[in-house]
Amino acid sequence: MDAAGHSSRNISNQNSILRPAILVCGVAALAYMAARLGGALVLYPQNVWPLWPGCALIVSVLLLVPRKSWAPLIAVAFAAFAIYDLQAGVPTSMIVRLILADAVEVVSVALLVSYSFKGVPKLDSVRALAKYSFFAVIVAPVVASFLGALAWRGGYWNSWKVSFLSEAIAFLTLPPAIWGWASAGPAWVRKSRAYWLEAGALLLALILFGWLTFVALKPSSPPILLYCFVPFLLWAALRFGLTGVSTSMLVIALLSIWGAINGRGPFTGQGSLEDVLSLQLFLLFATVPFMVFAALVEERQRGVAELREDEERIRLGMVAAKMMGWEWDIKSGRNPWFGETRTVMGMTSADTSG
Repeated sequence: MDAAGHSSRNISNQNSILRPAILVCGVAALAYMAARLGGALVLYPQNVWPLWPGCALIVSVLLLVPRKSWAPLIAVAFAAFAIYDLQAGVPTSMIVRLILADAVEVVSVALLVSYSFKGVPKLDSVRALAKYSFFAVIVAPVVASFLGALAWRGGYWNSWKVSFLSEAIAFLTLPPAIWGWASAGPAWVRKSRAYWLEAGALLLALILFGWLTFVALKPSSPPILLYCFVPFLLWAALRFGLTGVSTSMLVIALLSIWGAINGRGPFTGQGSLEDVLSLQLFLLFATVPFMVFAALVEERQRGVAELREDEERIRLGMVAAKMMGWEWDIKSGRNPWFGETRTVMGMTSADTSG
């Protein structure tokens, strides 16, 4: 028994050390890949990125793990950012300023959202979405952009606007998608084949129309093509909720930025920072209304489900207590009875619904 107990304790100690090590290495790898993705999304000659996923990705991970793990994860993530910047030839002074801005943003968003939601945010109502957006999409990016804009050359306020919008769009789309995928958990496995076929059809349609709109056409393609995404975003909101909309907007964002990088799509031809700001404003104002709509849909669905549960509890209670009840619809004049009418009065609800 002693040997077995000692062996089990050793295995437990090894697991307790191995899991944090795997988590740290995984976050470092994710942060480095996010930095590479951000670098791949840089628009030239403006030398800015319309979407910076790094900070949003770190915050998404932090809110999925215990708070005691935050410090080492933040440290390795910023180290990964710095390594990529050094490899890309970014000056050391600029790296320090960018890391400082990112640190302010990540810590403030993680703490504010964590304390506000008592853990992982559940953005299934307009109120929850508004509270999350206030902290993560407005307050923290505004403050961090004042620091981040100092790292870039050129006009300070133009750099501030691009920096703010790049962070706001990332926090509006990436964390809700990640939390939605993570919170579903085993529920995704229990989904029917028809559900997965529908999700795949939506994703393929977005990729196809996104490629035609942003990549296939020549520079300065007609902006009216942007309206083709409206039915697909409505589809995503009604059938897949907030997770569907945020995932769909990530697909649209990546394709639109990729097209702009290669000089194609409707966001090329103006020059300077106007193209970048136009692209960012399109992504922002396309995301916000459909996110709100999806939150309304989820809120209504949750209310209907809770109402059905309450009705089922009442029915079971009436059956157990051998009680009955009735409703009177003034407009139709119907007076249906429910509960144990057969047991108590010897008649069914159909007999009394006239």
